[in-house]
Amino acid sequence: MTKFLNFPIQKQMIILAVLLTLPALGIIVYSGFKQRADAYDDATVESQKLADSLATRQESLTNEAKLLCMLLADLPEVKNRNIDKTQSILANIHKENPKYINILLADATGYVWASAVPVNKSDAINDRRYFINAQRTLRFSSGEYAIGKATKKPTIHMAYPLVENNEFKGVVVVGFDLDAMRSILERARLSQDANYVLVDHKGIIVNRGKDSALLIGKPLPLEALKKMEEGPDTESFVFVRRDGDKRISTYRKLWLPGEERPYMYVRAGISQKDALAKANRTLIINLSTLLSFVLLAFGLAFVIGKHSIIDRITLLQRASQRLASGDLDFKVSDHISGGELGSLGQAFDTMAHQVALREKALQGSQKFLSTIIENEPECVKLIAPDDTILMMNRAGLDMFQLESIDQIKGKTLYSFIDPDYLEVYKTAHKDVFNDNNRRFEFKITGAKGRQIWLEAHAVPLKNDSGDVVSLLGITLNITERKELDRCKDEMISAVSHDMRTPLAAMLGYLQFVMENPVDEEQMRDYLGIMYKEGNRLNDLISGFLDMQRFKAKRNTYNFKSIDIRPIVVETAALFASPSAKHHIVADLPSHLPLVLGDELLLHQAFNNLLSNAIKYSPDGGEVNLGAKLEEDSVTLWVKDEGIGIQPELRDKIFDIFYRVDNKASRRANGTGLGLALVKEIVTALSGRVWVESELGKGSTFYITLPVAKKTNHSEYGGVDNSTDDVMRVT
Repeated sequence: MTKFLNFPIQKQMIILAVLLTLPALGIIVYSGFKQRADAYDDATVESQKLADSLATRQESLTNEAKLLCMLLADLPEVKNRNIDKTQSILANIHKENPKYINILLADATGYVWASAVPVNKSDAINDRRYFINAQRTLRFSSGEYAIGKATKKPTIHMAYPLVENNEFKGVVVVGFDLDAMRSILERARLSQDANYVLVDHKGIIVNRGKDSALLIGKPLPLEALKKMEEGPDTESFVFVRRDGDKRISTYRKLWLPGEERPYMYVRAGISQKDALAKANRTLIINLSTLLSFVLLAFGLAFVIGKHSIIDRITLLQRASQRLASGDLDFKVSDHISGGELGSLGQAFDTMAHQVALREKALQGSQKFLSTIIENEPECVKLIAPDDTILMMNRAGLDMFQLESIDQIKGKTLYSFIDPDYLEVYKTAHKDVFNDNNRRFEFKITGAKGRQIWLEAHAVPLKNDSGDVVSLLGITLNITERKELDRCKDEMISAVSHDMRTPLAAMLGYLQFVMENPVDEEQMRDYLGIMYKEGNRLNDLISGFLDMQRFKAKRNTYNFKSIDIRPIVVETAALFASPSAKHHIVADLPSHLPLVLGDELLLHQAFNNLLSNAIKYSPDGGEVNLGAKLEEDSVTLWVKDEGIGIQPELRDKIFDIFYRVDNKASRRANGTGLGLALVKEIVTALSGRVWVESELGKGSTFYITLPVAKKTNHSEYGGVDNSTDDVMRVT
């Protein structure tokens, strides 16, 4: 300190200006790099989501293709090699499924004998990877990058072996139209530079999300392919593209059971430059603004030091000892008057006043910094070496549900922390006091009982000797992120469990049939069981895809005024075939107001409710549909004569993947997705869905939908709840 005081006054003022600038500089730099880190993390998450969506879509296409091949392999036309009928079947399937560029059948020698899209049947495919692997392993096998001979489009083929009496008879081959994957990129709404590539097992680019004409059929750089081959099934990393652009990329490996190598790599990437552009721009602007003020402060320090302090102190160095002691309230002009010295005394008094103002400005600067911390949206706290709280901003008090700092100042946070994480909290603070920065997560219960998850990061604060005297802690509320992770894990677990059950049943019967002689009647029974389980698996996949599709589009639907009556009538008619085992009765008022909604979604909701009612009703039972106007909403219902639902389970049946566990419900083979989707749709339409039920006597499901707008009765010909035009469908 003595050495500092020996410096010239101008130098001292410059050093003080620098010191005053450092806190603001630190906050700007920390915020800038924090924003960059957050932007990088967000880009990584987006690339992971895009890669996961693409991989999930491709895996779904592969599973659908396998099911299609299995069905084709069992057709009598295929087994009897009826070329004309088989050709017609393949053409119809291809027409209804543009996701396949071609579907063909080849014999054991590799010559094509039937194809959805005409091909040169003199060309053999017995040298193709998918054909060789299917012949060798008698499994569903993958191919590699190829240009379709009929379509001239890049694709990857999959082949399913045709086997009779354990003898290879040929293959069913499906070629994918990978351009369909681009819709996922379009829906993702990422930056314009976001892109993806699909790569076969050799590293050949099969498809790209953007600039599709570029690099298709070209190999990936060897280093990039090697990283994916040697890495885990999914990983995020920074990849340098051929043009030098750094990309935040995520890849996923796609496998087929029984194959030793992935048949495809899905890699999604976002430009690191674009991802960090906003954060970099903000940091530069803030630093530039600060630099301007610093230069201005240095200039003022030099001018004021020269003209307002140094020159006058030189003239007044013999002034009162009291002034020399630093008493700024002392008036020099009261002791020195007259002539030039008196004028200088007055100037000195002015200078003393200016110094006092600077002290006030310094206090204002400190108040400014305190205001920034207090208004920071995340918890900022100062922690003593014994873990007691010295300071906590308003956001932190809100996290812990405290009214004022007095409730926690001088105390620890131990009582708020979940016992399972208390040791983690203490150990992390010890590490920071030992100058080892780290991040950690823990769970707390607030003063009013609210439980939340927090992520903390602490920075050591040191004194002049280099000793850590306190910690500056930054704490984020990550409860929502934790809940999303939990929901995602539960959904994946439920889907994988429910898919495994029908697959296991089908594979078990198939293995038994393949390994044991089975008579025709028993074979029909087994095929019936496998068909039933296949339908169950298909319902599960369709329901899950519907749920995912709805959630993905939920914020983009444009609801409009629609007439609900035709939708109910059309839905009832779908289930009223001559061979139907139930009586469907729709009792609808002759006039109902328009409701706010989406026609396709309401069709789907009523379809699910009616299907559910039929599924859980005995053969010959009656299912009633009805509707009526109640104030500003229309109430509709579906009533069955089924098994009924226990009172304690009536709220749970609308949860995703939940099924009532009893003998009757197990016979119905539900997926647990239909009612969950109904609830999602009705909630999105600002409506309400519930059930009333009596065990053994049936259930009634109700839906309320808001009327589209206030209308007088003449606009619809009068609102009438009478049912003078009852429709009965049997």
